[in-house]
Amino acid sequence: MTVLTYNPNVFNISSIADARAIILTPEDDLTTDERWKLETPYLLELMEANYTFHENTVVLDYGAGIGRLAKELIKKYNCKVIGVDISPNMRSLGNYHVSSDNYVSCHPHMLQHLNVKVDYVIAVWVLQHCLAPKDDINQIYRCMKSDAQIFVVNNKNRVVPVTEEGYWADDGINLQSLLNNTFNNTFIGKLDQKIVSNAVSRGSFYGIWAKNKNPDRSEEEIVSVSDADIPVSTLSS
Repeated sequence: MTVLTYNPNVFNISSIADARAIILTPEDDLTTDERWKLETPYLLELMEANYTFHENTVVLDYGAGIGRLAKELIKKYNCKVIGVDISPNMRSLGNYHVSSDNYVSCHPHMLQHLNVKVDYVIAVWVLQHCLAPKDDINQIYRCMKSDAQIFVVNNKNRVVPVTEEGYWADDGINLQSLLNNTFNNTFIGKLDQKIVSNAVSRGSFYGIWAKNKNPDRSEEEIVSVSDADIPVSTLSS
């Protein structure tokens, strides 16, 4: 079995321009700036189609980067957003980019200490990069109110940053299975290729899951059950 080394430093960028470039890479004939301009309002529309945001809504933006979506949600609804990211530079630049008292950023490990419950979760282009996505999904689950939803946009394949040649690896973990084992899926769809490009649409999915998978099962049972988080390659941190 191949042993690869997880490399989160790939996300430790030094400027907003560098952050934008790694958050939304050029695809087909779309540049980073074009994707940013087209995809950002489109994703907001997809979220708004299934959820009513308001000023008292508390959103968890998991893998927030520099707060691309958080900034737009706060601007439109004056809601509260917790931006979570593993990169200290992303978090720092995010505070500057969003520039709102309604936004706070933190490392994923801080969530368990904040004792916060959120109404809505955004996980856009992030779970594909996580070292142990089952742990991330479990942590998200614990932060959600009983009637909360999670909106996910993700590659169909895993794209894990590694130090070895090639830089990105697919460890074979099935993210849709992980999500389905933890949450109640209400919708899975395909991104509009006219907006995100044919390559992105073909290689990704988006979906909405609700927290209450089975009210008869305890939270501990739900977050401990899954056999989908079994990699075909071993990743070490």
